[in-house]
Amino acid sequence: MDYTLSDAPQYVIKNIKLLQEIWWNRFDVIENNSKGDYSRHLLFILNDLREEIDNNKYRFSKNAYAKKFFKIQIANYCSFKKEQIDELDKIKRLWTKEVNQELCFITESLSDEDKTSKFELDDISILIQRIERKLIQENSFELIIEVLYDELIKENMNKKHIEFLVETVILLFNNKGILDLKFKLDEQLEEFQDIGSSESVVINDDEYQDNLYPMVFGSPSRNSQSINDYREELRVYYENLNIQQRLKLLKKIYCLEAQTYKVIFNIKGLKFTEKFNIGKVEFYNPERDYQYIKKELKKMNSFQNIVQL
Repeated sequence: MDYTLSDAPQYVIKNIKLLQEIWWNRFDVIENNSKGDYSRHLLFILNDLREEIDNNKYRFSKNAYAKKFFKIQIANYCSFKKEQIDELDKIKRLWTKEVNQELCFITESLSDEDKTSKFELDDISILIQRIERKLIQENSFELIIEVLYDELIKENMNKKHIEFLVETVILLFNNKGILDLKFKLDEQLEEFQDIGSSESVVINDDEYQDNLYPMVFGSPSRNSQSINDYREELRVYYENLNIQQRLKLLKKIYCLEAQTYKVIFNIKGLKFTEKFNIGKVEFYNPERDYQYIKKELKKMNSFQNIVQL
């Protein structure tokens, strides 16, 4: 069903609230490197196994317990014939379907019992590289989002399933270097009445018109519209977005190309007589060293020294 936030059944709205809570919780746990089941996520396990092979191969090769541990963890993501598995493992194996062969090869190379295996410990790092390259692809991320939506609209949503899916989304973002994620889900689920706004104000003879600040990715820009016309355009855009489309906006964010930005910070407590650089960071006093300053900075009550990246 293509539910929107305004016409979704009450149980779906309840599921969304729980999803948001899980997102915040899993983000904090991963960011703070806290203890928890998330540390046994495949992306972590593969990284830990690679470090063992690269930095401690001889001792690892003699450690039957360590090899068995990694074999068991990775086997949770492998598809074997005639095996009874629970629903969570089905989700995991759906996500890793494209790398199932490589994962099976790794379990073979970790087995002390399989004497017929063509793979050895030396092959594991190459296999992990191939697996990671496939798992970070856009289609892999899209699959996770699709499964997340399917789980979200179930009347009896499974919390463990959502935790795994959210962890996977966060870790895939992290793998691309995107770390500022705590509010990303909330932003895509923002409702029209919650859009931030500012009133018209005059500062130092410069007039700043009232405006709206939508957080949903891809929201229309105001351009030269009146505030009322812009508000109506945003209302239509928000109300026409269904929940699945909102979740898929995370994929658009995931697929963004890295860009270079110039960032200006206001700092206090640092005094100097002339501007200077430390690496690519320039320190300067805007009132003395530059005539033109971005209007946003003029909103500050008083200017201190500025650091620019």
